[in-house]
Amino acid sequence: MSPTVWLPLLVPSTFVVVKHGLNIIGEKHAEQISNGGVYRISIASRIFVIAGACFITWLFSNSYAHGYILWPKDKALVLFFIFIIGFLWLAAMSSFFYRVRLTEDRIELIGFSTKYARYSEINNIRLVQGRTSRSVIVEYARSGRIRLSDQLQLFDKLYANLQDRVIKAHGIGGNAKISATSDV
Repeated sequence: MSPTVWLPLLVPSTFVVVKHGLNIIGEKHAEQISNGGVYRISIASRIFVIAGACFITWLFSNSYAHGYILWPKDKALVLFFIFIIGFLWLAAMSSFFYRVRLTEDRIELIGFSTKYARYSEINNIRLVQGRTSRSVIVEYARSGRIRLSDQLQLFDKLYANLQDRVIKAHGIGGNAKISATSDV
């Protein structure tokens, strides 16, 4: 029997096992850094985004090298693939820089730039449940909005800590609204 017969079963099962193993390894580190108020995307997600970017880059370069894509004939297609590869690498790098930090007086969303809101300026915190994912939307005084994805490790702990800090910043009679909604 040829080993390629097992390939359709081997690839997804390897993906599941490796992702689960990486999440277990990364969970201890995530717990340590969350005690300092920092929340990041899981290491498994970051590695698989990089692997996907590498695979698409390899696929394009291999197709071009073997003549499946010809430059003079398919210039628009080549430029499109270069744009897609650049976009994939940008997404991969942003997953490594993206983090949320809860400091003494504000929440910071750090990516390629930093967006922040003081707890005392936060008017509303909503937990939005979509079909497949959840997110927290933080609305603050300067007509701003910060959206936190459930891709962050320890997402529930982040939501609870954020609620506590906003309630403490507003005091007992504060005007901050905290709600859970469904966005289907």
